[in-house]
Amino acid sequence: MIIGAALTVAAERGCAGASRRTNLPAVRTLILSSLLVPALSWSAATADDVAVTDAAAPAPEPGAPTFRLGGYVQPQARLRQDDAVAQFDEDGFRFRRARLTLAAHRAFGQVEYEVEVESELTPDFQLLDAYLAASACLAGDGRWRVAMGQLKAPVSRQTLLSDSRLSFVAKAELQGLAPDRQLGALGGLTVPYLPQVTLQAGVFNGEGRNQVQNVDQRFLYAGRLEVRPFGRGVPLTESAHDGDYLAVAMSAARNRTGTGVSVETALTLGGDVAFAWRGVSGSLEYLQVDHTFSMGSVLPAYRGNGFVAQAAYLLPLPGFAADRLEVGARFEEIDRNDTIPIVGKGDANQSLRYYTAALTWYQARHDLKLQLQLSHIVEVEDLDQNLRDATYANDTVLLQAQYRMESR
Repeated sequence: MIIGAALTVAAERGCAGASRRTNLPAVRTLILSSLLVPALSWSAATADDVAVTDAAAPAPEPGAPTFRLGGYVQPQARLRQDDAVAQFDEDGFRFRRARLTLAAHRAFGQVEYEVEVESELTPDFQLLDAYLAASACLAGDGRWRVAMGQLKAPVSRQTLLSDSRLSFVAKAELQGLAPDRQLGALGGLTVPYLPQVTLQAGVFNGEGRNQVQNVDQRFLYAGRLEVRPFGRGVPLTESAHDGDYLAVAMSAARNRTGTGVSVETALTLGGDVAFAWRGVSGSLEYLQVDHTFSMGSVLPAYRGNGFVAQAAYLLPLPGFAADRLEVGARFEEIDRNDTIPIVGKGDANQSLRYYTAALTWYQARHDLKLQLQLSHIVEVEDLDQNLRDATYANDTVLLQAQYRMESR
C-alpha cells in the first residue's frame, strides 16, 4: 500500500468540517495472526456518522472491524536479444509477481487505525509491507497520518507506485536508485485549509527490508512535498481511468550506512510531475543520489542519476472498446555510477538509454489487463575499464497479463 496515495485521497474522504458531525470513512484494524500474509490496496468503506465527543464524555465505543483480503498475479513472457557474453538474457515464461495482501481497519472515536501487509510469493516468500497506522481528520479539510513498521520511504513517484497500477509492464529504471521499503516510522499531513498540499517525513533504519535490527545504529531521513492543484481524489496510479489531476512533487533523503572507519553517506534529491487529462496521462521525473565516503574509505565519491518522461493515451474508441485500449511511449536514461568504469558489457552499473513503446488492453481497468512492451536499449557507457567495446544486443519484448482482486 502506498502511503502517499492514502494521504492524498484522505481529504476527499470526509475530512471537510472535521469539527462538526462528519461522515468518516471506514477504518482499519489490527492483524491478529502473524501467519496472515500481505496488504496492498488502500480502500475505504463508509462508516456511520460519528459525533465529536468532548473531553468530559466517556470514551466512544470502537467501530466494527473490517478486513480485506486480496492480491494479484502477473504471468509474463520475455524475449530478449542474445549476446555471447552478457548474462541474464534467457527467453521464456515466468511469474513476474504473485502477491497477497491483507488490510484490517477499525475506528476508535475520530481516529482510524489500520494494519496493512503485503507479501511476495515468487520465487520465494518475502515480506514487503507490514505496518500499523493511525489517522484522523483536521479542520479545514486537513488530515494527519502516522505509520510504523516496514513501508516505503517517501522518495520517487516511480518507487511509490504500486506494481499493479502501471501503464507499462515495468517501472522506469530510476526507481532502483530510491531507498524503497524500510523499517521505520512515517508521518503525513494534508495541510488544513490548504488540502492541495501534502507533506510526508520519516525516519528509517536505512538498511533495506526484512532486517532484524539497525546494525550500524545510523538512520535514513526522508521527506516528500506534493502539490495537487486539482484532482486530489485521484489515487496514486498511472493511466487516466480515475479522473483528471495534476501533481507536482519534490523529495529528498539522507542515509548513512557502515560501521567502523568506513561510513557511506547517500544524499538523494528528486522531483516529479504527473498528470491525467481527457484520456492522456504521463509523468516526468528526475532523481539523483550523491555517494560520499568517510576518510577511512578508499572508494571515490560518485553520483547515480536517472530521468524518465512518459505518456499514454486511452484511445477514444466506441462501444465495447471504450476506455480499454491504451498506447504509451517512454524515454529514460539511467547512470548508476558516474565515476567507476564498468568491467564489461552487461555490468550492473552500465549507463543505459531506453526507448519504450507499450500497448495495453484494460478488460477491467487495472484489475484485469494485458500489456505488451517493446524496448530498444542503447549503451550510453559503450567502453569498459579496459577500453573494450561494451555495446551489445539487448532489445527486449515483454508480454504480461495481470489479474488483481480483493474481497468486498
